[in-house]
Amino acid sequence: MQFMNLWFAPMEAIAKYQQALKIVQELGLRVEEAETFMDIGGVYNLLSETENALKFYKQALTIWQELDQPLFQASVISLIGDVFSGRGEHREALKYFNQAQLIFRAQKQYRFLAIN
Repeated sequence: MQFMNLWFAPMEAIAKYQQALKIVQELGLRVEEAETFMDIGGVYNLLSETENALKFYKQALTIWQELDQPLFQASVISLIGDVFSGRGEHREALKYFNQAQLIFRAQKQYRFLAIN
């Protein structure tokens, strides 16, 4: 049902994610905070609100960097690349995809290279 809300009521989905974000921030749950930033960014990207998508993805990236979680960092960097690619900014997208690829290689996570 939540998945359908995303497609049929994306602003409602964002509102729910914002509520969840407030709760996880109050509880100091950094992993869940980063995940929620990524979720919100994803909804904005689906809505083609790319500036908002980038804003939330970058907030997630900051947390993953603080938590020293390179695989999650690479995932978000790849999502940022997707945003630029969707905007037709392919050179900028390629910078992010290459950065993500370096992290995936360094972490020996070759399965992710096929999707980047």
